[in-house]
Amino acid sequence: GQTDYANNENGWLLPYTLVDAPIADFSDILYEGVKWALPDEKELRRLLRWAVGHPGEVKEKGNRALQAAQGWTWAKSAEKLIKVIQEG
Repeated sequence: GQTDYANNENGWLLPYTLVDAPIADFSDILYEGVKWALPDEKELRRLLRWAVGHPGEVKEKGNRALQAAQGWTWAKSAEKLIKVIQEG
């Protein structure tokens, strides 16, 4: 999902471990058998500390992230889905 739009050019991809999604009650049954990515906490801390010392680089990535996000509107998503259905 997220790697459709997030990459190392416009963000920071953290290492992760796949874990079972927590099911707190019956309403969470939709998550049964679903895996979540649990990010590496040490790497997250390291990157946050790095970001504090490199605001210019963070801003550049933020600008690239904004450009990438502008390509992900509901209208564009609908166009892609319609194309898949028509070709299907």
